[in-house]
Amino acid sequence: MAQRANERAWNELVAQPDPELPEDAVLLAEAGDRMVAVPLADLADLVDESAVLYVTGDRDSLAARLIREMEQPLLVLPGIARQVCDLLEEICPGAVLAVDSLEFSATVDGELVDPAAMGEPLVDEFPWLALAVAALADHDPHAPRPSDTALTELTGALREVRLHRYTDREVTLDEEPVTVPERLDGVLPLPDAKHPLLLMREGDRSWREVARFAVAMADLLGHRSFGDRLQLAALKLGDAHADLRALAQEELARALGLSVYQLEQTGRRIDGAVGGVLQRGYPLLVHLLGRPKADELSAPTPRDTQDLTAALRSYENELPLTAEQFVDEVRAARSTDELRAALGIDFGALNHILAALAPRYRPISHGEAHEEALRAFVDLPRKELLNRLRWSALGEFDARRPLADWPELRTLDWITAPSAWALAVEVADTGLLRAQVEDALVARLGGPVPDEGDPLPPIDHARGRNKSMIAGKAEDLVALVTASGRALPDALSALDPGEEVTTRLEAAGALDFRLLGPDDVVAWLAALGQWPGDLPRTADLDRHGLTPEDLDEVRNEVDRARAARERARRLISVGSRELDVHSGDFTELTAVLREALDARPELVGGRHHFAELTPLMPRSGGSRAGRRPGGGRGRADSGLSQAQRTAIGYAGGWYAYHWLCRQYPGTDESSWVSATRRGAFPGSPGNDGLGFDFRVGSGRQPLMFEVKATQGQGGQIELGESEVRAAQQHAGHDRWQLLVITSVLDAARLQVHMLPNPFGARGRGYYREEGGALRFTYRL
Repeated sequence: MAQRANERAWNELVAQPDPELPEDAVLLAEAGDRMVAVPLADLADLVDESAVLYVTGDRDSLAARLIREMEQPLLVLPGIARQVCDLLEEICPGAVLAVDSLEFSATVDGELVDPAAMGEPLVDEFPWLALAVAALADHDPHAPRPSDTALTELTGALREVRLHRYTDREVTLDEEPVTVPERLDGVLPLPDAKHPLLLMREGDRSWREVARFAVAMADLLGHRSFGDRLQLAALKLGDAHADLRALAQEELARALGLSVYQLEQTGRRIDGAVGGVLQRGYPLLVHLLGRPKADELSAPTPRDTQDLTAALRSYENELPLTAEQFVDEVRAARSTDELRAALGIDFGALNHILAALAPRYRPISHGEAHEEALRAFVDLPRKELLNRLRWSALGEFDARRPLADWPELRTLDWITAPSAWALAVEVADTGLLRAQVEDALVARLGGPVPDEGDPLPPIDHARGRNKSMIAGKAEDLVALVTASGRALPDALSALDPGEEVTTRLEAAGALDFRLLGPDDVVAWLAALGQWPGDLPRTADLDRHGLTPEDLDEVRNEVDRARAARERARRLISVGSRELDVHSGDFTELTAVLREALDARPELVGGRHHFAELTPLMPRSGGSRAGRRPGGGRGRADSGLSQAQRTAIGYAGGWYAYHWLCRQYPGTDESSWVSATRRGAFPGSPGNDGLGFDFRVGSGRQPLMFEVKATQGQGGQIELGESEVRAAQQHAGHDRWQLLVITSVLDAARLQVHMLPNPFGARGRGYYREEGGALRFTYRL
């Protein structure tokens, strides 16, 4: 608005027979993305200085763009720039320069830039870019939807953009060197009617590079706002380790904040305008006109939307709108569901049509929306629903009968929207949701659920109080059983008996109903088979013939035994030496490992080839999802403390580092990228979210190694979520690999095995999933 008013004012001034500016006039100019005030008096006082105001008639000329990027004052006056320059020159000689008369030149790597002869098409290197840019325009929530023609012109302009990478660059304006602002990050857009060019400083081919040129590319296309969104999307894709060239639609859609359907929809629009209209409108035509007439309208495909509109006029009496309005609605709708709603077509009826047109079309599902609505509806009366469930189970609780399904029952997650709603119900209203909740309660409990019952403490209060009581009394129960000369049951012999008893009672549903006392806990332990059968089911010492002194004596013995157990969980044995690793300081461990390696250099001298694995058949009856086999580490590593596991992981990483240094001369400490590196090197703390421990090679295709260490002979690995994600992302090549260090604490038997990616072609048939995609069995 300010710029337009400024242009009008200047036009009115120069149209006068004898234009004149007052001495105290203030000129309005652009400086980057801002409007700035330039007092005329300041210009008149700077005659001996370099020009402080530029004037142009073409805001998109290369020189004008560069001046804006340099945030120098720029007066943009189409059609009258020369006249204004002459007027200002009379008042401020030497302080004003006409941009249109300046000579711009750029030299890269000693060669004068020639947009017609330099660079390669940007979309050849980044083939997904055309769809991304078109989708940003097609689904911009702050702008009208572009026409098919505008979308086609936008992607056509993008295909003309070329990218040229350089090492050294020099820019001059009117033969004077120009320092390009650092905020451009080495990227300079050079607009040209036929050969638009992006100059970019040479760097890694990465998502960071896409983020660098995104804004400049959008500027070339005349859609600067797209640049910020594309830049953010590139950074998200980099964090997700997406493949730069083979980018999946799901990944691109997620990064752009769109659905896959929206992306596919844009793809159809840019493939052909009338084709997109027919693709989206065909199911509606089948519903409104019948399939024969819809086929007649779509085959052969009309030349353009005008021909389609003309053909539709013959059926206007069967359409809810005129032919022109119908085509406009189809083009404007961002989804089939949005189009259905605009035309007033019943949700279930259209889904019936879409199902009949499978596989070309798929029914519209409101399943997620229904599930969200139901979850919100359940959350409001959650406490009341839980009380009704507690009253229904109170008889079982009072009889000390374990409620095995109570932990799952109390989540209310089993109250779900029926799958039939997804395709048949447009909006789940309150009445429908209330009826579904009641139906779910009756179905789950096998009958009506009571609305009232005995007074019960609030469930959160009961759970908190009962947990605290058990934590305070569990040690007394341990001492009581021991003083009675009986063997401790599993629940009371645990390292933390309070936690173990709490866990077992919670699994039985015993914490959520009434406030428990010590005798109640004993009764529940007896019901769970965790109390000696010949002892009275009470915590009363008199009933057991014991005194407080008897318990004190036992407690002292228990404390000594516990201290010994806790110390054992701080230690690892490396050869004949025991090391305390509880603090996480691995200085002593590193020294011992180095001694072992110095004595036996061959420990890391094996050849870097994949180990020979034995093919494995999947388990009959599917994976055993309900069983957790050894924590994913095998029996040799079961029962270890976290400190011991961390130390073993570090030892594996340390040996792997030296193995990699031996096999790949380019390996150095920067190759160790996970957090375990902190035990060996200063500096970077490492990142456990990358999905691998080592990155070897600094080019575009580094090798990635995930290290798994075990005290035993291996045979089972467990991958974290980031590791699974990285392994799946790189499944198409052999650059993501496993290094398994077996017998890692025994130098006499230690071995380094290089294993293939479980998700890759080389690993197919050699791993067996154990209860999901995080744990795998293999056989050397």
